[in-house]
Amino acid sequence: MKSIGPLHFSALSQRLVTTLLLLTTAAFASGCSGGMEPLEKELKALQSEVNRVRSANLAIQDRLDALEVTALAEAKSDEEQGDSDRPVLEVVRLTPDDALVDEAPVVASPQTAGPRPVIHGDDGGVEQFDDAEQAATAADKRKRKQLARRWRKANR
Repeated sequence: MKSIGPLHFSALSQRLVTTLLLLTTAAFASGCSGGMEPLEKELKALQSEVNRVRSANLAIQDRLDALEVTALAEAKSDEEQGDSDRPVLEVVRLTPDDALVDEAPVVASPQTAGPRPVIHGDDGGVEQFDDAEQAATAADKRKRKQLARRWRKANR
């Protein structure tokens, strides 16, 4: 019989206690690690996905940088060459000719002109009248027609 401190164990009981301690320790160790194993697997899967997304993002960034550099180089070469896709257009100057500059401008005077025609234009067209009375009469008719249309539209 063996004694450890105040306790006395026989060889059989010592083996039994050792085996029991080893089994309980193994059970707790496997139970704890067994519960952590699925979490660790999921964590590793998430980490690998994050790494994959980062590498894809870096590849896209490199491609975008290359495209920007190419576009900048093309813009600089276009500026140096000029716009070759645009046609050469004829220049039109809006200044009077030399012959017309020497002549005096024509101005209608109220004394010599006589009755002047009245020209009225709107979305319905352009009308020319010989005097102001005809223009006023036509304007009154147009106003009456517009009012009649509005009244009919409102009373439908």
